[in-house]
This record gives sequence, structure tokens and C-alpha cells, in this order.
Amino acid sequence: MIGVVSAIVGGALMNSYIPLILPLIYLLKRFNKDLAILTFSAYLLGLSYSINVSSIYSREGALAIFAIALPNLLVLDSLLREGFPDFNEKEFALSLALIASYINEYAFIALLIITLVMKFHGDFIWREPLGAALLTGAFLYYFRAYFENDYVGQVVTLITASILTFSLLAMRKDVKREKMFSA
Repeated sequence: MIGVVSAIVGGALMNSYIPLILPLIYLLKRFNKDLAILTFSAYLLGLSYSINVSSIYSREGALAIFAIALPNLLVLDSLLREGFPDFNEKEFALSLALIASYINEYAFIALLIITLVMKFHGDFIWREPLGAALLTGAFLYYFRAYFENDYVGQVVTLITASILTFSLLAMRKDVKREKMFSA
């Protein structure tokens, strides 16, 4: 539920009110998880058309990553987990702080990072993903001037970030693994 709150606040920061339908998708999970994930995919398509960012290296691009992408990653995580998670006092307090952080986007980003660490701290073996994230961050920081007006470079950056996110999610301890090919 904290992902839904952060996605709604992040959408409001980006002047997009499409995330207001997330509670319906979250409740749909109670009845049919597959339909909820399919609806979430359609929601992401609609959301991607409503956000206009000239460059991912601009201030608006960084805000879009923190206000749109990361909160929706939390929503996706809660949709993919089995069961319907409880809403405890710590998450309630953090949700209220996220709502209050609408006033200051830097406070929202800080609270979002705290939320991400709180949600995922026990799910990963942190050594490899942390090293990959630091190397990717250093690469992007060093070459940011080269990618400023280069759209191919921005696509490569997005692909790199997507692969990093996938590798982080694939290293979770509670992921159901299926053997695809037998040798």
C-alpha cells in the first residue's frame, strides 16, 4: 500500500493524476492477480504517454525517475508478492510522511529512498547489485555531458537502468524460479 501512496504523490508532483486509479488495481489483486498485473501494464502505458520529459538528464527527467519510475516499482513489487500485505504502523507513518512531502520534492525523494531500503533490505544479497549500481551511477555521472543531446545515448542509459533493475529483482530471495531448459 505504501507503493500506491508514493505513486500517487509522485504523480501529483509530475502533474499527472493517472496514478489515482492505482487503488482500484491494488484492490483488483484480491480477486484476480493476473488481471491486476495486466491492468497495471495498461496503466503504465497510459502513464508513459502522460509524462513529457525532454531529457532524462534534466531536472524533470530526474524527478520523473524518482516520482514515477521508483514508486511504480514498489507498486509492481506489491502486486507480484503473494497474498495481501498488512498495513502496519511503520508503513502508515511513512505513508503520512510521503503525503506531507508533496510540499518539497527533495523530502519526497529522501523518503522514497528510505522506503525502498525498508521494503527491499532483506530481499537481496546486496554485494553484487550494490557494486553494479555504483558502477552504473559512476558511468552515468562521468559521461552525462556526452549524453545530454544524444538520444541514442539516452536509450542506452535507459536499457542499462532496466537491466540493472531486472537483475536486482531477479536476485530477490523469494522469487519463484522455474527451470526453462533442461540439459
